[in-house]
Amino acid sequence: ERNLYNLYNYVESKEQFSIDERLMPRYLGESVVYLMKAEWEYPDDTHVASPATFDLLAQRPPAIIEFDQLYCTPDTSERRANRVREEFNSESCKVLFVGDDDLVSVTLADDFAGEVHMMDLDDRLHEFIEKHAPSVHRHKADFIFSGVPRELKETFDAIMLDPPWDS
Repeated sequence: ERNLYNLYNYVESKEQFSIDERLMPRYLGESVVYLMKAEWEYPDDTHVASPATFDLLAQRPPAIIEFDQLYCTPDTSERRANRVREEFNSESCKVLFVGDDDLVSVTLADDFAGEVHMMDLDDRLHEFIEKHAPSVHRHKADFIFSGVPRELKETFDAIMLDPPWDS
């Protein structure tokens, strides 16, 4: 760990680097150390998505690179949905998925007590979600250029973000 902090201090002292470039090793280094520690402490703590989730997500439309879509694994989609259920599963809760190409809203919708909303630019995702999880409230919006529509502001108990990585 001491060598890691020496690296941080060295890079942060280089004034020719931008602030982002100087902080990147710290963020990356600390993330890697945390993930390695978690893997070491919980080596068998894995999740395998249900066959239903695998089948559902296998049908999703192909990713559009221009929209910076990069699908996570079915395991990750299901784990995200499970986490939302653990934290917010009551009839009064409203959750919003901004950029839902991972389709967590779909994996959550069937057995979530509250309201599930999604906002995305991709019409194909809206059609897929309408077909496979009609209870999900769909909102078409370009989050990067227009932000959250005024009527949706301050109405959610939780918001999960998956915006384009390259914007």
